[in-house]
Amino acid sequence: MAFAGASFGGLVAAHAVLRSPDLTWSSLTLIAPAIDVRWNLTLRAQALAGAALARAAPDRRLIPAVPPERLSDDKDAVEEYARDPLVTVANVRAKAGYEILKGATTAAAAAVFFGFFFWFFLALASRR
Repeated sequence: MAFAGASFGGLVAAHAVLRSPDLTWSSLTLIAPAIDVRWNLTLRAQALAGAALARAAPDRRLIPAVPPERLSDDKDAVEEYARDPLVTVANVRAKAGYEILKGATTAAAAAVFFGFFFWFFLALASRR
Protein backbone atom coordinates (compact mmCIF):
# COMPACT_ATOMS: atom_id res chain seq x y z
CA MET A 1 0.00 0.00 0.00
CA ALA A 2 1.32 3.44 -0.90
CA PHE A 3 0.45 6.64 0.91
CA ALA A 4 1.09 10.24 -0.09
CA GLY A 5 0.23 13.67 1.21
CA ALA A 6 1.11 17.33 0.74
CA SER A 7 1.27 19.99 3.45
CA PHE A 8 -1.33 19.12 6.11
CA GLY A 9 -2.07 15.94 4.14
CA GLY A 10 1.60 15.05 4.59
CA LEU A 11 1.16 15.22 8.35
CA VAL A 12 -1.98 13.07 8.13
CA ALA A 13 -0.24 10.53 5.86
CA ALA A 14 2.85 10.30 8.08
CA HIS A 15 0.74 9.91 11.21
CA ALA A 16 -1.44 7.23 9.58
CA VAL A 17 1.63 5.20 8.62
CA LEU A 18 3.18 5.60 12.07
CA ARG A 19 -0.07 4.52 13.75
CA SER A 20 -0.47 1.45 11.52
CA PRO A 21 2.68 -0.66 11.94
CA ASP A 22 0.67 -3.83 11.29
CA LEU A 23 0.05 -2.79 7.66
CA THR A 24 2.66 -3.26 4.95
CA TRP A 25 3.53 0.04 3.31
CA SER A 26 5.32 0.02 -0.02
CA SER A 27 5.94 3.76 0.06
CA LEU A 28 5.23 7.01 1.81
CA THR A 29 5.59 10.20 -0.22
CA LEU A 30 5.49 13.48 1.67
CA ILE A 31 5.48 16.79 -0.19
CA ALA A 32 6.21 19.78 2.06
CA PRO A 33 4.66 18.01 5.06
CA ALA A 34 3.45 20.17 7.94
CA ILE A 35 5.65 18.33 10.41
CA ASP A 36 8.37 20.70 11.52
CA VAL A 37 6.23 23.58 12.76
CA ARG A 38 7.91 26.54 14.43
CA TRP A 39 6.80 26.51 18.08
CA ASN A 40 5.87 30.02 19.19
CA LEU A 41 4.53 31.07 22.59
CA THR A 42 0.90 30.59 21.51
CA LEU A 43 1.51 27.01 20.33
CA ARG A 44 3.35 26.16 23.54
CA ALA A 45 0.46 27.49 25.65
CA GLN A 46 -2.07 25.58 23.54
CA ALA A 47 -0.02 22.41 23.89
CA LEU A 48 0.00 22.72 27.67
CA ALA A 49 -3.77 23.22 27.77
CA GLY A 50 -4.57 20.95 24.80
CA ALA A 51 -5.76 17.82 26.60
CA ALA A 52 -7.92 19.78 29.04
CA LEU A 53 -9.47 21.88 26.26
CA ALA A 54 -10.13 18.78 24.15
CA ARG A 55 -12.02 17.19 27.04
CA ALA A 56 -13.83 20.29 28.32
CA ALA A 57 -14.86 21.87 25.00
CA PRO A 58 -14.13 19.42 22.16
CA ASP A 59 -16.37 21.16 19.61
CA ARG A 60 -15.48 24.78 20.41
CA ARG A 61 -13.44 26.46 17.66
CA LEU A 62 -10.66 27.72 19.92
CA ILE A 63 -7.49 26.96 17.97
CA PRO A 64 -6.53 29.69 15.47
CA ALA A 65 -6.12 28.61 11.87
CA VAL A 66 -2.97 29.41 9.94
CA PRO A 67 -3.54 32.72 8.14
CA PRO A 68 -3.40 32.19 4.35
CA GLU A 69 -0.65 34.80 3.93
CA ARG A 70 1.65 32.59 6.02
CA LEU A 71 1.21 29.65 3.63
CA SER A 72 3.22 31.13 0.77
CA ASP A 73 5.34 34.10 -0.23
CA ASP A 74 3.57 34.08 -3.61
CA LYS A 75 0.80 36.69 -3.24
CA ASP A 76 -1.06 35.46 -6.33
CA ALA A 77 -1.13 31.90 -4.93
CA VAL A 78 -2.45 33.19 -1.58
CA GLU A 79 -5.19 35.20 -3.28
CA GLU A 80 -6.19 32.21 -5.43
CA TYR A 81 -6.24 30.01 -2.33
CA ALA A 82 -8.43 32.50 -0.45
CA ARG A 83 -10.91 32.69 -3.39
CA ASP A 84 -11.20 28.90 -3.68
CA PRO A 85 -14.77 27.94 -2.65
CA LEU A 86 -13.51 24.62 -1.27
CA VAL A 87 -11.21 26.34 1.22
CA THR A 88 -12.46 27.42 4.62
CA VAL A 89 -10.20 29.41 6.92
CA ALA A 90 -11.62 29.20 10.43
CA ASN A 91 -10.53 28.32 13.92
CA VAL A 92 -10.07 24.59 14.53
CA ARG A 93 -12.14 22.68 17.08
CA ALA A 94 -10.28 22.01 20.35
CA LYS A 95 -10.38 18.20 19.99
CA ALA A 96 -9.16 18.33 16.38
CA GLY A 97 -6.42 20.80 17.33
CA TYR A 98 -5.19 18.52 20.09
CA GLU A 99 -5.19 15.49 17.77
CA ILE A 100 -3.26 17.51 15.16
CA LEU A 101 -0.74 18.47 17.85
CA LYS A 102 -0.28 14.84 18.88
CA GLY A 103 0.15 13.80 15.25
CA ALA A 104 2.68 16.57 14.57
CA THR A 105 4.67 15.65 17.68
CA THR A 106 4.76 11.96 16.71
CA ALA A 107 5.65 12.70 13.10
CA ALA A 108 8.38 15.19 14.05
CA ALA A 109 9.99 12.65 16.39
CA ALA A 110 9.85 10.00 13.66
CA ALA A 111 11.35 12.44 11.14
CA VAL A 112 14.32 12.99 13.44
CA PHE A 113 14.69 9.24 14.00
CA PHE A 114 14.35 8.24 10.35
CA GLY A 115 16.33 11.25 9.17
CA PHE A 116 19.31 10.00 11.18
CA PHE A 117 19.12 6.61 9.48
CA PHE A 118 18.65 8.18 6.06
CA TRP A 119 21.88 10.15 6.41
CA PHE A 120 23.66 7.17 7.97
CA PHE A 121 22.74 4.85 5.07
CA LEU A 122 23.44 7.56 2.52
CA ALA A 123 26.93 7.92 3.99
CA LEU A 124 27.43 4.15 3.83
CA ALA A 125 26.21 3.99 0.23
CA SER A 126 28.51 6.81 -0.83
CA ARG A 127 31.56 4.84 0.37
CA ARG A 128 31.07 2.21 -2.33
